[in-house]
Amino acid sequence: MSSFTFNPSKYGPDKREDKPSQEFKPLPEGWYPARVKDCTTKMWPDGGFSIQMTWEVTGGSHKKRLIWQTLNLKHKNPARVLKAKYMLADICTAVGQTDPISLGSGEAPTELVNKEAEIELILLPPQLPAYPKPKNYLRGVRVLAPEPTEVPSSVPEAQTFDDDDIPF
Repeated sequence: MSSFTFNPSKYGPDKREDKPSQEFKPLPEGWYPARVKDCTTKMWPDGGFSIQMTWEVTGGSHKKRLIWQTLNLKHKNPARVLKAKYMLADICTAVGQTDPISLGSGEAPTELVNKEAEIELILLPPQLPAYPKPKNYLRGVRVLAPEPTEVPSSVPEAQTFDDDDIPF
C-alpha cells in the first residue's frame, strides 16, 4: 500500500471563479407538498435512538429542495420522546401507513420512503453559536391535498315543470 501525504496549506481558501455557491436560504413559512426521500435510524453514544428523515419538496417554485428532520424516539428528555412519537404518528397517518413499522438499529422504516404528504415549515431564528443563520423547522404534517378538479364551465339548468304536470 502506498502512502499519501496532503498539505492543506498549499491550497488555502478556495478562490476559484467557477466555484458553485452553496448558500441555501430557508424556505418561506407555509405548507409544501413533499415526499419522504430517505429515512434512516441512528443509535447515539449516550443510548439514544432517532429516525432521521429527508423530505423533498415536490411542487411549486421550491421543487427539489430538501428538508431534514430528526425524531428522537429514545432520549434523556421525555418531552422530546413524546413529541417525536406524536410526529411519527402524524407522518404515518398522513402517508397512509396504518400497519406497525419496524424500528431498530440499522432498520430504517422503508415503509415511509417515497410516500407523499404536506409538510408545514416554520422559520427558526438564529441559535448561536451552532446555527448563526435562520433555518427551517418542520412543524407539522398532513394528508396531501387532492389536486383541484375542473368545474364544468356550463352547469345544466334546473328542470322546470308546467303547472299542468302537477298532480294535485
